[in-house]
Amino acid sequence: MTSNAFLTLGKATDGELIAIDVVNSGKTDLSCPFCAVPLIAAKGLVNIHHFRHDGETCHESLQQLPQIPGWDHFHLCAPDFLVNVLQNYAEAHPGEVFWYEPKHVRDLLKHNLIETDSYTGKYRLTDAALIITGQLSLSKFSNWFRRQLTARIHRKSQLVANNELHRAHFEIEAWRQQQLMMATTYLFELTLDSGEVIYKVGRTRREVNVRLAEVMSEMKAHFNQDISTKVLRLIPYGGYLEQYVLYRYRLSKREIGKH
Repeated sequence: MTSNAFLTLGKATDGELIAIDVVNSGKTDLSCPFCAVPLIAAKGLVNIHHFRHDGETCHESLQQLPQIPGWDHFHLCAPDFLVNVLQNYAEAHPGEVFWYEPKHVRDLLKHNLIETDSYTGKYRLTDAALIITGQLSLSKFSNWFRRQLTARIHRKSQLVANNELHRAHFEIEAWRQQQLMMATTYLFELTLDSGEVIYKVGRTRREVNVRLAEVMSEMKAHFNQDISTKVLRLIPYGGYLEQYVLYRYRLSKREIGKH
């Protein structure tokens, strides 16, 4: 699955990239990061909110942005059948990090999803495989993801230097990474008057207490009862962990209103 091809970032006169979410509908003081044509914010009810050119639309702005593995998706570009194989194996062998089935060994090795363990000689699931199954710990995922981001930004900078990539792609990649790195991932505990306990995972770049009050107000309105709240954990500069946490505990996920 690829991201949509709508332009959702505009460039201010000082060079800062601005997301469509924080501007009003209509003409803006922003320009296209690729061709510098002035932009109009289109915030209607049909398409997702996006920028359109106040003039001819450039080809570059209509290209889909590359997805970030470990954020936009967790199949890590592995073939669908191997993703299913790994997830079924994890379900049948919860917590197991070694691969004992003779089937699919060749394909798993080919896609670097298993490797030979130097101590036991057995096949062991790689970090990528453990991410696909949601078994990799948050600390190990954090290290893996940071390496991925570093490699992405380095690769794009080289392509720009070789005139193989428009500089705006590098700037947008840097902006996207900054948004993830600067945010805080939080874990809230919400206890309803009825005794039901709900855990809310999310990320924010605002003061956590402001976000907590906002969540509590929305939950009180949804359940029509008083709620007590508690901050269980905060991970500053770890906004990139949010989606993996939600993926890892997806079987316990519950939709409540817009949350």
